[in-house]
Amino acid sequence: MDQGEDRWVLRLHRPGYHSAKAVRSELAWLRVLGSAAPPDALDVPAPVPSVSGAWVRVLRRGGIPGPRMAVLLRWVSGRFLDRGLDSRALERVGELAGRLHRAAEAFRPPADFERPRWDEAGFFGPRTLWPAHPAAPRPGRRAREVLDLAARRARLVMGRLGKGRGVWGLIHADLHQGNYLFRRGRAAAIDFDDCGWGWYLYDLAVTLWPLHRRAGYSELRESLLRGYCRLRPLGREDETCLDDLLLARGYQLCQWVLSRYDNPRVRSRAPAYFRLTVEGLEAMLVRGRRGR
Repeated sequence: MDQGEDRWVLRLHRPGYHSAKAVRSELAWLRVLGSAAPPDALDVPAPVPSVSGAWVRVLRRGGIPGPRMAVLLRWVSGRFLDRGLDSRALERVGELAGRLHRAAEAFRPPADFERPRWDEAGFFGPRTLWPAHPAAPRPGRRAREVLDLAARRARLVMGRLGKGRGVWGLIHADLHQGNYLFRRGRAAAIDFDDCGWGWYLYDLAVTLWPLHRRAGYSELRESLLRGYCRLRPLGREDETCLDDLLLARGYQLCQWVLSRYDNPRVRSRAPAYFRLTVEGLEAMLVRGRRGR
């Protein structure tokens, strides 16, 4: 939507993914982030209420399959980087994550605040937040072995980290290249649909996962952490835990593919994407064994 200098995004929520309370909580969190003062100011999508003052509306219109929760957000201007993503840009993303997490540390949620928990139960086992769709194929034996080993390693690091205030709080949970962009030398974050309770380090693991096969990955990783540590210092043990949390991200992406087999576009690409993700996990597990 576009009118004059103002631009908006109308988001229609996927049925059955979030409750109305969870969607209202996401918008409340965006309002908190958008109100931060410098130097912690953040460029995030600002929610726009309806003329009646409602933050969430249910739309029933022709062409929309069933009733859908809808929210209106202000457009965040900027540009996305793909192959042009360099060390300097990754520092800005690290600073962005640091500001998000500083805001989360100071946040005191109201009693009716509801967002998903990206913890052991949310990732693994029968209560996973992304259960496999009935039409999804079962992973083969080798893939299952890799996924089980990755889950085992990730569980260990999650237990080691614990859920104290300095390591656990509200995270973006999907801070990959499609969800951050750049404007005037700063990084901005969009798409908080998956935001919830989780390990702060997991946000950094999400950012690093699509970069782990690139040439110069070590330099990119170092730049991300350098920017982050300007706002939230990390210890050597934190960095070791971060490497293991990349396994949790790869595992989660496999879950996501299997959970979205109802989507024809995902289904057409699923076999190749699933195979490449499992291969990435296996390579990380091999490197991890050599480094221990």
